[in-house]
Amino acid sequence: MGGAGRARRPQAHFPAPGEPPAQGRRRGRAVLLGALGVVLAVAAGAGTFVALQVYDQDGGGGKPGSEAGSSPGRGEQGEGRSGGTAAPEPSERDISSPAPGGALPRGYLGAWQGSVQDADGSTITRRFEIRQGRKGQVIAKTVNLRAGMMCEGRATLVAFDGGAAGLRITSTITESHPVDKPCSPYKEQRLVLRGDGSLSWTYPAGSLSAKLHRVGDPARPVPARLAGEWKGVTADGQERTLSVERGRVGSATLVVSGRGPDGDCEWESELAAADGNTLSYGPDVVTRDRTGDGCSVTGSSVTLTAVGDDELRMSPATSTDVPPLVFRRP
Repeated sequence: MGGAGRARRPQAHFPAPGEPPAQGRRRGRAVLLGALGVVLAVAAGAGTFVALQVYDQDGGGGKPGSEAGSSPGRGEQGEGRSGGTAAPEPSERDISSPAPGGALPRGYLGAWQGSVQDADGSTITRRFEIRQGRKGQVIAKTVNLRAGMMCEGRATLVAFDGGAAGLRITSTITESHPVDKPCSPYKEQRLVLRGDGSLSWTYPAGSLSAKLHRVGDPARPVPARLAGEWKGVTADGQERTLSVERGRVGSATLVVSGRGPDGDCEWESELAAADGNTLSYGPDVVTRDRTGDGCSVTGSSVTLTAVGDDELRMSPATSTDVPPLVFRRP
């Protein structure tokens, strides 16, 4: 991956797993927390990450963010592990027998998330949204999220080998956040649905693996009770307003705004992952600057966790060592 021109801290460089960096497109909506305080910047730690997301923008029967053709699973499965009931264990038919309309069994379809331990010791949140398709077609979108980077892409079905062999995919990149750290795609990967209802992901070329769990309907990843405005105060006493938008991963945003000693700032981040009461967002980007010296950015990914219906806690996406910032309904 590339280095980050905006970084306020040293950045390690990790080579991409194979192909040269993809240029990708940039919507300018990948943004987050910025001047919410040095607290999050320190907690995020140093380092970039090699990450990928699989994006089905061309094969979904609708644009990213729309709900047309966007419920590939069995319907809503509650709100993932953090809220709602767990999905039932798949039957042998769910695992081995292709469903009508494509090569994939019904059990594979839907949204999945899990953690990947990279070779450098860092943690990646990996998300797949799998839909029906045939060999050579785009069948999934995914996101890889680390402390300071979010990668979006799309996965093409190489083959469904069946049973314990699962399916094979390859990936391409569609967007990199931030844009000056271009992501690189993984080569061939394997997904296998297990009898306990988990989805095993392996990347042989990089000796990486993860156990993914089902997280609900990808068309509705943000619970209605979390959407809207929240207010809080940074560690240094500055007021901040969070605006949580509903929508799909890769399109819905978090907007942070507030007044500092030198003027108004606004930051925006793109939704990267969702699991019930927990939402994760990519690195922050400044979208409004009414200061003389410029609004600072942390370049960090963050997580919002709901506590009941009237409190949101914001933390660095990959750290639990720093007390979260607390936001409540105005």
